[in-house]
Amino acid sequence: MKKSKSKNKVNKPKKELSYVEQLEQENYQLRMENDLLKKWHALMKQWEKEGRH
Repeated sequence: MKKSKSKNKVNKPKKELSYVEQLEQENYQLRMENDLLKKWHALMKQWEKEGRH
């Protein structure tokens, strides 16, 4: 009885965790893309400054 109850308790959070993990992965990917865009933007600004001078 105790084992089946603990299994049920473990199964539900696993489903929630997988959803949360998906969101975390998506969030991480978006952060990485945002970071790359910021770096690219900084590079473009740097090149503009170097090109003008």
